[in-house]
Amino acid sequence: MHNFDMKMYEINIKIDNPAVDVAVYDMINAIDFCRLSDIKLLKVIYGYGSHGKGGEIKKECLNTLRRLVKSKVIYDYIPCEKFSQLHKYYDNIVKYYPPVAIDNELQNNFGVVLIIVSKL
Repeated sequence: MHNFDMKMYEINIKIDNPAVDVAVYDMINAIDFCRLSDIKLLKVIYGYGSHGKGGEIKKECLNTLRRLVKSKVIYDYIPCEKFSQLHKYYDNIVKYYPPVAIDNELQNNFGVVLIIVSKL
């Protein structure tokens, strides 16, 4: 299920228990969509591994995101278990897109990553 907003896009890449490569492919497609649409925030739900596949999906997504930051395809990413009001990007993200402040899925969640597609 996709939720489209002009400032943040959301995708659940674990919804049909896909193979790891399919889930990563879906995340990359969502990043490309955001870049082409000038959407700066992407929320990816990848699960945290309680049912087996999620752990591998998360691991590969984070490895891929690390590479995408290094190659400057994306600005940065924040695994949501590390996202709080104390995070260095929190104020800029909330200023850019205020609903982030009340999105319960974004704080202390091991199954979600917030991708900053381009500088806020």
